[in-house]
Amino acid sequence: YSHIIRQMIELARKRGIKLMLVTPTINSFFLPDGVRWVEGVRQVAREARVPCLDTAALFGQVERKEGLEFVVEGQKHKLVTNQGGQRKVLLEVLFNDNSNTRFIAPQIYRFLDENDDVGPALSIDENHPNPRGHRLIAQHALKLMEQHRMLAQ
Repeated sequence: YSHIIRQMIELARKRGIKLMLVTPTINSFFLPDGVRWVEGVRQVAREARVPCLDTAALFGQVERKEGLEFVVEGQKHKLVTNQGGQRKVLLEVLFNDNSNTRFIAPQIYRFLDENDDVGPALSIDENHPNPRGHRLIAQHALKLMEQHRMLAQ
């Protein structure tokens, strides 16, 4: 994946095309390798000196501020909500996972399935952006393009 992105950057540069990389919005909820995937895009952007719209970090910041967060503390998996500045643990599960990031406790999935009113403010499924999430991405993409003079004059 990283090799393909590097090739894309090189081809674009040869043609005078300015690129911006965008991380996936994925988080550790539903894609175990998501953290590595996001970090791979970040690393390629740094190495290639290409602007990067880090939607994973952006969504994480907003969701921690306004919505739902998945937290691993030792062997505890927690769903935490933050509404109006008040953090509340919705569910806490003792889960023996040595990596603490590879697998999410099954009880977390069950809780989310049974409580469809619980979810991050920016996605339809803790992964894919909803209209509010798309708007946030567009706003930050525009700022990044302006900052790096990527817009046509």
